[in-house]
Amino acid sequence: MTSILGFFLRRKITSFMIFGGFFLWGLLSVNLLPVSLMPPTESPALSIVTKYPGVAPSRIEEILTKPMEEQIVGVGGIESIYSTSEEGESRINVIFSEVRDITLKAVELKSKIDLIRHTFPREVQEPTVIRYDPSDRPIFIVKMESSAYSLKEMREIAENKIKKRLERVDGVSEVRVGGGRYREILVEVNRNILNFLGISLAEVMERIRNSNVDLPAGRIQENEGWINVRVLGKFSAIQTMEEIVVRSPSQNKWVKLRELGSVYDGHRDREDISREDGNENVTIYVQKAGDANTISVCEGLRDELSQVSFPEVKTEITYDQSEFIKISIDRVAGSAMTGGLIAVFVIFLFLRNFRATLIVGASIPLSIVITFAIMFVSKIGFNVMTLAGLALGAGLLIDNSIVVLDRIFRLRQAVVLSQSIPVENTKRHKKKKKQQLEPVEKKPIPLDLKQIVDDSVMGLYKELAASTFTNIAVFLPFFFGSRELKQLYGGMSLTVSFSILISLAVSLFFLPQLAKLLLSKPEHFENFKFKTFQDRLVAILGKNGPRFEDKLIRFQNSFSKLDTRFDKVKRFLSLKFVQERYMKFLTRIFRNPKWAYMALIFLLVSGTAVVPFLKQEYIDPVDAGEIRASVELETGTHLDATSEKVKTIEAILGKVEDVDKINAKVEKWHADLYIKLKPLNKRRKTSEELISEFKELTSSLEDVFVYYVENTSMDSSRELDIEFIGDDTEVLKKVAKAGAGKIKQIPGIQETVLRFRDGKQEFLLNIHQDKMALIGLSSEEVGNYIRTAIQGSIPTKFIEDSKEVDIRVRFREEDRLNIEQIPNYKIPGDKSVVSVAELSIPQEKEGETKIYRKNKRRMVTITAKLGSLDLGTAVEKIKETLNGVQLPNNYYYEFGGSFKKLQKNRIEMAFMIFLAIFLIYCILASLFEDLRLPWLLMVSVPLGIFADLLILFCFRMSLNISVYIGFILLAGIAINNSIMLVDQAMHLFRHSKAKNQRFALLIATVRSASERLRPILMTTFTTVTALIPTMLDFGEGSQLWRPLAITVFWGLSISTLLTLILVPVLFFHFQGRTFREKPEGTIFRFFRKKTYRTLPL
Repeated sequence: MTSILGFFLRRKITSFMIFGGFFLWGLLSVNLLPVSLMPPTESPALSIVTKYPGVAPSRIEEILTKPMEEQIVGVGGIESIYSTSEEGESRINVIFSEVRDITLKAVELKSKIDLIRHTFPREVQEPTVIRYDPSDRPIFIVKMESSAYSLKEMREIAENKIKKRLERVDGVSEVRVGGGRYREILVEVNRNILNFLGISLAEVMERIRNSNVDLPAGRIQENEGWINVRVLGKFSAIQTMEEIVVRSPSQNKWVKLRELGSVYDGHRDREDISREDGNENVTIYVQKAGDANTISVCEGLRDELSQVSFPEVKTEITYDQSEFIKISIDRVAGSAMTGGLIAVFVIFLFLRNFRATLIVGASIPLSIVITFAIMFVSKIGFNVMTLAGLALGAGLLIDNSIVVLDRIFRLRQAVVLSQSIPVENTKRHKKKKKQQLEPVEKKPIPLDLKQIVDDSVMGLYKELAASTFTNIAVFLPFFFGSRELKQLYGGMSLTVSFSILISLAVSLFFLPQLAKLLLSKPEHFENFKFKTFQDRLVAILGKNGPRFEDKLIRFQNSFSKLDTRFDKVKRFLSLKFVQERYMKFLTRIFRNPKWAYMALIFLLVSGTAVVPFLKQEYIDPVDAGEIRASVELETGTHLDATSEKVKTIEAILGKVEDVDKINAKVEKWHADLYIKLKPLNKRRKTSEELISEFKELTSSLEDVFVYYVENTSMDSSRELDIEFIGDDTEVLKKVAKAGAGKIKQIPGIQETVLRFRDGKQEFLLNIHQDKMALIGLSSEEVGNYIRTAIQGSIPTKFIEDSKEVDIRVRFREEDRLNIEQIPNYKIPGDKSVVSVAELSIPQEKEGETKIYRKNKRRMVTITAKLGSLDLGTAVEKIKETLNGVQLPNNYYYEFGGSFKKLQKNRIEMAFMIFLAIFLIYCILASLFEDLRLPWLLMVSVPLGIFADLLILFCFRMSLNISVYIGFILLAGIAINNSIMLVDQAMHLFRHSKAKNQRFALLIATVRSASERLRPILMTTFTTVTALIPTMLDFGEGSQLWRPLAITVFWGLSISTLLTLILVPVLFFHFQGRTFREKPEGTIFRFFRKKTYRTLPL
């Protein structure tokens, strides 16, 4: 290492060129780094989606869900299986524990399902395996409104014009259109005419399908070539369809389609409604591919959208995640820049030298920009977490440079003092018997600044390497954590590690050369004096004539008054005054060391005692500026009726002053409202207060339940799911309702929400197989007839301008108004026409809307909205409450993901803290070649952690994952102060010439504390003041890094104060034991008063 240092110290140009090249590489890498809001996350989960249109949930469960669950259980690495069976669809979500390649798991699942595919009914669509990510949200939303076009025409424009252009943008994975009316060609036949003519619906559909063909008929040779022959029978217009003829078996004649009913250009039955502030619109939702750059994708979407224009159609971008990302990135980058500037300003206050401040301050931009190049190579992008890491580490980047520069100043001062002190030379005179001492002044030797700089670096590199490696070592446990922890904090830990490691290289290789360049003259070491600056300013202004005379006099008088007032407090703020007070206080502690040990014991005991009283969360809640309201109506409520109820809620909430706008997505008996709030600085209330107000406003509405929750990009820690698992859904619902009622009575629980629905009414037709056999019909023919009559079937598609439009055949509206009409439907058979009433027994029954399962058993869920209770306390209270609810045999309950994360977080964080401390111990033991001394050095770690626990308790803050990570970072940062104190003390002790070793150790310890006070204060102040902007950040995502910054700020501040007092005392007694001839037996010897009454200051 010394040879490498020597090489760079001898080659100034080489050093500048290397660091200049890396700096340029970092600047070029900035525009190449991908930008996203949060770190890219890969959910280890897959969904198996299988559709069987028109089939009830109970049948879906029996036919599809259960067999597939049994089949996929053998796939390795499955953590849990959740499934939902609803009308026409089975969805199985498979969550894996740890998977390296999720694509291989998808292939394995598909191959397992293919083994039982032949057992499914023929009408079941092919099962598809897709990626499942519950946090997947659109990155770009466009709203379309028009007064000239209908909703159907706007939907058609969105589907056929805008959607296709947006899908071409690189990085777009899916584009969905919501709202409006979906165009269809409707053939609505008259039931009475069909019955009279004896024509079946199947015959009508067959004729329409066979009339809309485009078939190749082969080719014919002509001369020396071939001519292709095609038969064109495609529908060119709706009028063409009306001319289709259908044969009537009973009348033995051909009838045109227009005589059977009406054919018109209509729309599909609406399934959802999209609105903003009460106005209906068409909305386009765009989702990006997992690894795409959000900002690039959104810019491409904006460019494509700007090239599409339709007269009298207004397109508005209601959500662009790239703007939010830019604001968040700018906010975090601003915090990092502000923190760096604050750190540089603090350095100037300590050094009071512009050139020295410039040398140290250059470490921040140089280290950060070179870090960008390393991020590019490591494929780490810009996001709020990586930038927050740079903001947190901005103060750390100059710590090494501070120590090197402080040593340069101190060695230079020592050389100057040694040259100014006269030395005594002994000369022997022959005529006198006694020796006579004559003082002889030493000739001044020119200062060799290069040698001073080289000696400073050579004497410090081991200490700096040790402190840097301890800082970096605490990040290594992150890569042994869970997948979610690595995804959230892995990029941040790598970024901080790279930047700190680069700052070490800057302080050892670049800073010395810069110091030799900027501190080449003795006057460059002089402190900045404001009086001199004032005199120069007055001299410059005085040359401009008498017009500035009055202003100069006023300025001098004002400055004189300010200088007089500042003189009174200046000495209390000077480092000399602080150092004197510190040494006096340290003297008292050495005289009475029992107070130091009592303070240490008090801190450890009190910090441990408050732990049970701390709130426990996974992630702290934060005001996101948006509230999501889930509106639930009675099962079976029609879409139009749901829309009217939701309109009422929109009107009520729209009158609240702090609401900016409301977007609504309405479905059958359910709606989601996205309530955008005004910025925090422009509204009166917080999100929590507004939720309480919204509840009061909508609580009086009948037959409507509205559940409000903050809409954030992170999982909410204010919601706790309780899953009840068993075999009978009805029993589970009763148990869940009883449990919800009791949980709601717990103080601190705002409300409980049932995450399941009561069944809806179904009209069942039980078919007589014997009667069908006599008529010549099958169950499939009867079912298809009734489904086509009511819901409609699509025999073919209408092609217009390369657009496909579904053609739907069904009964006219007056033939499907109510349930009573269905038994009167007549179905033509081979021998006669028979009514549905003759073929079946009608029955009304309550059926399930959705069937939920977990790990092959049925499940229902309730959600407890937490109020004043933290997550950990809420779980304990709910456990006590549910113990009073009697569960049937083999029925049980489990807490949802938030509690499982909290449990896993505790164990994981404890292991990571242990691993970080172990790594630090290994590094320190290797540095000092001692197995006992590292334990003394690491006393600063519990000082900071236990001080943080007291701060959390006093300010009622929660103990969450960010705080735990703050503890880990604190372990690596706080120990630097102990290393500086002990390393310098041991260096002074080894070079001491005193005969009394204990006294020499005392002198070395006190002198080390005196000499290291300034660099310790400088490094601590720069680190903690650089964290202030991050501590004051309350924006989206700040719940991940703000508690971390608070933990490091208070922990490092208090730890530094206690380290300066306790470590010297502990070190002296620890090392002093090796000099005793007779070891004393008990630890109580530390509490005895020592004999040293004075200390050499």
